[in-house]
Amino acid sequence: MSSWPRFFIWGQHPLQIGSEYSLSAADSYHAFKVLRLRKGHRVEIADGKGNSFQALLTGAKKDEVVVLLLEDNLFQSNEPITEINLVQGLLKGGKMDTVIHQAVELGASRIYPLLTARSVPDLSPKKIDAKIERWQKIAREAAAQSKRSVIPSVEYPLSLTQLVEKHCLEGELTFVFWEGIKDQTINFGIDNENPQPKTGHPAQPPQHTPQDSPSRSPQFLSQPSAQSTSHPSSSSRSSITVIVGPEGGFSAEEVQYLEQRKVRMAGLGPRILRAETAAVVALTLIQSRLGDLH
Repeated sequence: MSSWPRFFIWGQHPLQIGSEYSLSAADSYHAFKVLRLRKGHRVEIADGKGNSFQALLTGAKKDEVVVLLLEDNLFQSNEPITEINLVQGLLKGGKMDTVIHQAVELGASRIYPLLTARSVPDLSPKKIDAKIERWQKIAREAAAQSKRSVIPSVEYPLSLTQLVEKHCLEGELTFVFWEGIKDQTINFGIDNENPQPKTGHPAQPPQHTPQDSPSRSPQFLSQPSAQSTSHPSSSSRSSITVIVGPEGGFSAEEVQYLEQRKVRMAGLGPRILRAETAAVVALTLIQSRLGDLH
């Protein structure tokens, strides 16, 4: 991976080698004023769909930076081989912004805001579009910063019922991280249920050694729901869904509802974490177990 800064040019597909394109106004300003890039500098360009290019600046002003595409697909993709969807209970203030940015850095493919009984923010119809636009901008910036080749999507908020219909009934491996799970420590299940990617190389099978122990191999607090034992093997799945509640956590009714569906209840240890911390920890543990952080 090069040390050149990465920018996205989207909505103009397919990008053509030998053609010139202008960066967005915000990216042009950042490139010219913050990074101090000038004509002749090289950058990476990605189209947000998995393709990347080496490019040369042919024009540089604070309100417009123009790049010439030179070569394509020279940079190794760092996209996770297993898609991970983060479903985050709506958070107040700037906490949602933080979670989205860090989730993209950690490789989340899609982010779904979740409407729960204890969600604090007011997402009236008038505010939803503006929020989604802002969150998508944050996702795009985080993708460029972490040199991803795909821009993760931030979807419209879902209710718990919509979530179950959309994810938990489509054969995906789904985990709900809940602070009520503390009394049972078992293997998280991912090592023995190695999800396969939609494209690219299959994930490597787990390697077990006699020295494996909770102190040497990450252990997760996890227990299957009443129906989770009937799940098909995750080798037939291409994605994992991670669900984290809002500041006040899930209500007892919501937990009961989820336990009755095809989800797995999981915890993150004996300490109570902030909602925005829980999302980052959950994603990190799953990515580590899948081998994405090695």
